[in-house]
Amino acid sequence: MSTKQTSLERFLRKKKRLSEETEMSSTSKKRVTFNRQYHESYLKYGFVGTGDSHKPKPLCIVCGDQFSNEAMKPSKLLRHLNAKHPGVKDKSLEYFERKKREHEGQKKFMRATTSIKENALRASYLVANRIAKAKKSFTIGEELILPATKDICRELLGETAVEKIAHVPLSADTVTRRIEEIAEDIEAQLFERINASPWYALQVDESTDIDNKAILLVYVRYLYQEDVHEDWLCALPLPTNTRGAELFKSLDGYISRQLKWSFCVGICTDGAAAMTGRLKEVTAGSTFQCQGMGNQTGLPV
Repeated sequence: MSTKQTSLERFLRKKKRLSEETEMSSTSKKRVTFNRQYHESYLKYGFVGTGDSHKPKPLCIVCGDQFSNEAMKPSKLLRHLNAKHPGVKDKSLEYFERKKREHEGQKKFMRATTSIKENALRASYLVANRIAKAKKSFTIGEELILPATKDICRELLGETAVEKIAHVPLSADTVTRRIEEIAEDIEAQLFERINASPWYALQVDESTDIDNKAILLVYVRYLYQEDVHEDWLCALPLPTNTRGAELFKSLDGYISRQLKWSFCVGICTDGAAAMTGRLKEVTAGSTFQCQGMGNQTGLPV
């Protein structure tokens, strides 16, 4: 063996030995951490344990400050009491027990209040959904439904129930927001179903709304849970003219936002010229989009 190889091996062995010694040294210097537990005697310092029972955190019941688990030491708790609350450091244990009961009472009150708010919010959505289904004015919530519900609860359940009912927000603006949020959620669920389907087909038709403005009604048929479903997809506002190019522009702007034309296998229309023309009409434009995406739909061009 040459001298160079011997020196190289010696160097590598030395480097490995130093590396192992460094690892052992760093391992021995690692600090052993453990979770400190709360003891009932800490109450005389004005502290209670909160959070996880395996790693509780001390909470001062005088000022509400909360500290990390590492501060769960009598010396640190006493230091906080003397520095922040010198006026109560000489109070008896009964004083801190009373503060603890007040703190627990506040926690129960907050939980009850939160529960009432959550239930009232849910009730607000349920009532808004019924108003939308019944096609009633959005003001009916605060003008009729809420007062009538209060009267019924007052006669059957008492004033306590009336106070809970009063937390349900049913103003016209609130009902409007609720209905819009419900509509957005339903639309998102429908898009999710269509995107999960291997194909979908559209049915489009021109119509007018109550203000005699032109709109484009779009229905969709798709496969969901091994069954064919048909739903109303959207009602798109149209410009003053309803030429085929404008109809397709509105339809393409909506479809391309959430769906893929490549999965569209058919379009059904009423046969009007604006719908079935060869160059600039709806079926022509849709067929071009589908075929451009690599899907041969078999639609007439």
